[in-house]
Order: sequence, then structure tokens, then C-alpha cells
Amino acid sequence: MPSMKKIIKNILPESVKTKLLFLRERFLSEEICKLPVNEMGVSKDVMPWVKLSHGLKFYGFFPDANEMLLYRKIRHQIPHVTEECFAVIAEIVNRYIVPRCIPGEMVFNNSRYKPLRDPLNDIKIPQGKKKEIADLFRPKKGENIIDVGAYIGYGTLRTAQLVGPDGKIIAFESDPAALSLLRRNIEENGISNVIIISKAAADYTAKQGVFYKTKTTANSLRGEVLAKLGYKDFCSIEVNIDTIDNILKELDINKIDHISITINGGEPEALAGAQNTLRLPGKKRVSLAGWYKRQNKRICDIVEPELHQLDYTVIKGRLGRVLAWKE
Repeated sequence: MPSMKKIIKNILPESVKTKLLFLRERFLSEEICKLPVNEMGVSKDVMPWVKLSHGLKFYGFFPDANEMLLYRKIRHQIPHVTEECFAVIAEIVNRYIVPRCIPGEMVFNNSRYKPLRDPLNDIKIPQGKKKEIADLFRPKKGENIIDVGAYIGYGTLRTAQLVGPDGKIIAFESDPAALSLLRRNIEENGISNVIIISKAAADYTAKQGVFYKTKTTANSLRGEVLAKLGYKDFCSIEVNIDTIDNILKELDINKIDHISITINGGEPEALAGAQNTLRLPGKKRVSLAGWYKRQNKRICDIVEPELHQLDYTVIKGRLGRVLAWKE
């Protein structure tokens, strides 16, 4: 049964959907104009890219129908941005400036645009406490961070910058299209402290596991979660699946500072496959997306008691974001 939100969205007239799109994205041009863009273009193998003045070059996808509609609405506000590179520059705002894997980045990058793209803004706490948690979750030099669901790597690039050459990012991504761009963004920028894991994270190992893809970024090992959300256009592909514990053992890494998991409903299994990692000595942080429902129970409510049992402090957001840490 699709969610009520999905049902309402499907029955809305296109004119209303367009107005809602413009309303949701109304501050995007403001954020794009803040970016220190150096140049942009399309590569010889037909891949749009944007380069910022600090040197990073971001490869991404061409705009979809909604993004082209939005671009034509706001292009007079961003005359320096070409249509073919619009989706890339919008994703830089969405995923590099405020990565999902770094809760609290809006404390350091004030923005009116889509505040809930920062996981910390899902949690109602006093401003002073918010700064404290943002400082706690911000990557520090030399840290090792696991990013499960790295997508095309914009957040990975940002995190790699913050931990520096003495730190490591272990980036999981199994969707072939996203994985290809993740590799390109890491390799062409000469980033040496990122280890790409071309597997899905779960609590078991499989060489030909089933992975479900939609036409959006809502891809998951959990097809029933996507179906409940109302997605009908997803297909299945085979991917390699492994546990976080197994991967770290293979890499001979025995220190992890932060585990970020955003994989569209598969979070409990990924966390279950990291039990040894979660028990490692030392301070640790965990952040994950917990708004999906499994058997009518939100993921945030499923993982909260499990994290408490491991002596983690846990806070949940109104929409279901989970932040946890152990001193």
C-alpha cells in the first residue's frame, strides 16, 4: 500500500506539482550564486561537470524533466549556469555544501534553502546544543569515516577534505550508475584517502544479491520498502553484498570514528552487520536515515534500543533522522 503522501502526490494536477516544485526550490538560485564557480562544461564522453575555484571538479548527470523546468524558471537569476550543467551545480549545493553524512553543516554554512537536507535540522534542540552536536559530528583531521550510500561522491569529497590525508573515508556504493560517477569524482580529483567499496552493506554476504532501482535516487536492497512508498517503476539488478565488519577486517582497519548510513530502508541490516565495529573501543558516532517503515514501525524506532544496548546516546528527529554517539 503506497504512503498517503505518495497517493496525494500522484493525484495532484501537474500545474500544482509545478508550483510546489518552485516553492520547494525557491532559494536554490541564492545558494548557487554563493558557489565559487570557476568553469563548467561537458566532457568528451558526454558527461556534464562543474569546477569550483578551489580546484575540485564535479561530474554528474544531465538534468531530468523537473530540473529543466526549474532551470528555465530561474535561469535569469543564474545566467552563468548552462542548462546541461544545472543538475550538477544543484547537487553541489545539495550534497557537497551540506552533505547528508555530516549532520550540522548548516551551523557552519547558513542557508535558507531546504533546511532539512541537514539531518541535524530534523531534531528540535536549543541553538547552543545544536552547535555542540554539530561540532561533535563534524569530521576531524585523521578520522576514519564510513559512508554507506555514498551516491556520486559529493559528500565523500567534502568529508575527505575535512579528515585530511591522515584520515580515511570508506565509501559504500552499489548502484552501477552512481558508482561510476563516484569513482570518477574521486579519481579525477586525485583524492587518495577514499576507499571505494562497490558493494551494498547488510548483515550477510552475497555475490549476487538482489538490489532494487527506481528512476530516482531511491534505490535499496529492500524492495518492499520502495513498494510501500508507492514506487512502481523499480527493477532489480544483481550486486555484491557484504557486512561493514567483514570489509573492515579485510582492510585491516580497527578504528572508526563515524558511521553514516543512508540506504533507503536497509539501515537496520547495515547496522546489524557492523556490530563488531560499533563495539570497538574509543569514541564513535552514528548517523542514519530512519524515516522508512518496516512492518509499520519506523526504522528510527527499530535501531534506537539496539544502539542504547551498546551504550550509545541516541537522539531522534521528528521525521526520523537518528544521531548517536558514544564517549
